[in-house]
Amino acid sequence: MDQREEIEWRQLTEAEVQQLERQGCTATDWSEVQLSGSVDMTRLTSVTFVGYVRLGSIGGTVDVEALHCGMPSQISRTTLHDVTIGNSPFIQDVGFLGHYTVGDHFVAMRCGRITGQTDGGGHFGIGEQVSVVNEGGGREVLLSAHLNSNIAWCLAMHRYVPGLVRGYERLVAKEMEGLEAEIGDDVSILGTHTIGGVRIGSGTTIDGAVELSNGTIVSAPGQSTKVGPGVTARSFVFAEGAEVTDGAQLTRCFVGQCATVADGYSGEDIL
Repeated sequence: MDQREEIEWRQLTEAEVQQLERQGCTATDWSEVQLSGSVDMTRLTSVTFVGYVRLGSIGGTVDVEALHCGMPSQISRTTLHDVTIGNSPFIQDVGFLGHYTVGDHFVAMRCGRITGQTDGGGHFGIGEQVSVVNEGGGREVLLSAHLNSNIAWCLAMHRYVPGLVRGYERLVAKEMEGLEAEIGDDVSILGTHTIGGVRIGSGTTIDGAVELSNGTIVSAPGQSTKVGPGVTARSFVFAEGAEVTDGAQLTRCFVGQCATVADGYSGEDIL
């Protein structure tokens, strides 16, 4: 997504604005809506543009797994607010999508609010303290996208090695610098009520979640991370290939690589 900084953006022509208005689109300021690449204007219908909105190419088809078919790239019945969206999106019936940089082939359907911001701030779960082993505190481990079971064990069980703890804390502080609200390529978000302040890695599928806030979802080709129905997660990190589904309720939790959390599991301060 860093390449998107080099893209040349252009404003809409007067004819394009008039066409969008005929198709039910509105904007707080049309001069703040910018395009790049080839955009089939007929594929933008009933879209509300608020603030700066940048759109990549819109045309061709995109694979929509929920419909088991390819669909024409389009944006319809959606509010966009201060957002940059990559090439070939399929966005339909999303109440609010804003404050994100979104990658290519993004699919979002029947969602409520998807925003890169959280009410209480936060750094996408990075740096949150997880009080493990001792409920009274003293063995806290900071959440990180690079955490794994070995590191967590060393930090929680070897507090008598202050250099180890301080070194890890410096790495986490460095990780927190410059974090931005991003959604990677080939991400699907379906039937989800609320997402706030969550960094979402490429290939992630979120289907039917209730609330995800202040978190990081790490995902990679061949190790796609999945979040399923009924999930509520606050201040969390999900690693590559993890699957969190079936009404799981998580607060200040790390779910490791390829781990599955399901069947209504409820956890707080868990690694």
